[in-house]
Amino acid sequence: MKRKKSIIKFSLATAGLLHLINKWIDSSAITKQSSSNSGTYYHWKHGDIYYKKKGEGTPLLLVHDLNPLSASFEWNELIDSLKTDYTLYIIDLPGCGKSDKPAITYTNYYFVQMITDFVHDVIGESAHVAATGLSGSFIIMADTMQKDLFETITLINLPELARLRRQPDDHSKALQILFELPFIGTTLYYVITSRFNTEYAFTEKLLFNPFFVEPRLIKASYDASHAGNGFGKHLLSSVQGNYINVDISKALKKAKTPIHLIYGSDCSYYHQAITEYRKINDNITAEIIDDCKMYPQIEAIDDILESFFMYVN
Repeated sequence: MKRKKSIIKFSLATAGLLHLINKWIDSSAITKQSSSNSGTYYHWKHGDIYYKKKGEGTPLLLVHDLNPLSASFEWNELIDSLKTDYTLYIIDLPGCGKSDKPAITYTNYYFVQMITDFVHDVIGESAHVAATGLSGSFIIMADTMQKDLFETITLINLPELARLRRQPDDHSKALQILFELPFIGTTLYYVITSRFNTEYAFTEKLLFNPFFVEPRLIKASYDASHAGNGFGKHLLSSVQGNYINVDISKALKKAKTPIHLIYGSDCSYYHQAITEYRKINDNITAEIIDDCKMYPQIEAIDDILESFFMYVN
């Protein structure tokens, strides 16, 4: 009996300590975040979506990769060059950056709804769109489900079909449950999104040149993941749980909107992805950009701009 009481006391003390640590990380991150807020909010039915509108001309929607470390800052290096020819709409997806981060299980269709509503309610006409990574999958699905939503689609490092076909299983569900735990899950999330691990992600996983990483890039990513008192863990748990995934092969097969794929030369799966996607729809075009990895729009600005101006126009 005494042993059980000791275990209970230890568990409560540990939970309390984790809670205090998480609260300290929250307050520390908030005080360090930039107070600048040059954007506005779209009051979507499922939460507020932060976005920036820049420039004049044909509408171009820019959608960042789907992970808590990413947000609209992903496109910052292109804005000044693109805003002279396009009206840019640069969003923070739900669960990311300055947008709301509801405690839900995120699905592909949830993001399809959000993108569709944003184009209708905010942009008000069909738009060109560019998206990175996993976000490209719900751009494809939105295009299939809603006619005349997009003029052209540019997708950077769209995952291969094997990745998009993964469905929740016992292992992925266990990961989701772990992240959803009140204290342990939040602590684990803060470890993964720590400043050290954020810098490691950019130097070892996201960028071709590890010496290209600038402090402001790390800060922007760290701030994005820590906005919202750790609630970014719900998006991470949904991604890890494979709830975002969807097989886009049928959608690609009947797609009428022009689709252009861009891959960094150091992206490990680009050859397989291009081969299988062009086999499904031979109207899809693709290009490889040298000396970059997951974020060509950060590492190869001139090449991405050239691609935009040639393909979108």
